[in-house]
Amino acid sequence: MILQGEFSGRSGHEMTGRFTLRRVRGGYRLITSNDFFFDAAAPAPAWALGDPDQSPYPGLVADSIWHKLEPFSPVSGIQYLRVPDHDCFRAARAVITWCTLTKIPLGEGRVTSATA
Repeated sequence: MILQGEFSGRSGHEMTGRFTLRRVRGGYRLITSNDFFFDAAAPAPAWALGDPDQSPYPGLVADSIWHKLEPFSPVSGIQYLRVPDHDCFRAARAVITWCTLTKIPLGEGRVTSATA
């Protein structure tokens, strides 16, 4: 399975670029584009899977958080991140950056295409 999408910032944060999410042995791998940028200006940013159209935003499952970022440390360029296999992945409609401390969305990458 391959999912692709484009990032955008939320709650006043900057996030740009694209992503690909591929199935690999033992889970999935998120690969960001070389023009990816995320300001990460938050005390506890983390990647998660969810549905940004659900209320309350972003419809996160607590254990869908799979990678924590360094606080207040911008991230840019190609990133290779392992995403564990989890039931919430199949229902996810976006890759979401979320502040686990303040509980606000920082950015999201909505899925724009999927192939088997």
